[in-house]
Amino acid sequence: MILFKNYGKEKNEIISALLSEIPSEYVNDNVMIAQDGDEIIGSCFYEIEGQFCKLNYVHMMTDEELIKDGLIRTLINAMDLLDVTKIIVKIARDESFYAKIGFNPLFFSDFMIDLKREESNYLILDTKDFFANTCCSSK
Repeated sequence: MILFKNYGKEKNEIISALLSEIPSEYVNDNVMIAQDGDEIIGSCFYEIEGQFCKLNYVHMMTDEELIKDGLIRTLINAMDLLDVTKIIVKIARDESFYAKIGFNPLFFSDFMIDLKREESNYLILDTKDFFANTCCSSK
């Protein structure tokens, strides 16, 4: 059974082993994992500032896109519970994956944020719009 879990400062042996595989600049106290038994099969590191969540790093140990999809959707649900309304992700080669979930291009002129002047490299998701979407709500 696959379990998606949010870890904060209370890291255990399973998370400690994962940290050695992640570039140190992305490691912080906020990590969401996908776990199959005792084995971690995916993780994402993020940081929260006010109403914004910046997804810093996603590390998958499987090629199954459904696991990654579940991990990101679990993060979206967790942020909604914390009243975080915007999730930002820097895109690399997987822009279409995030677009399928509901992420859109970020235009800094809409927000007072600074992401090192790399506007075209980021996507944003509004959690309120995400849950209002007919594929994500019971409407």
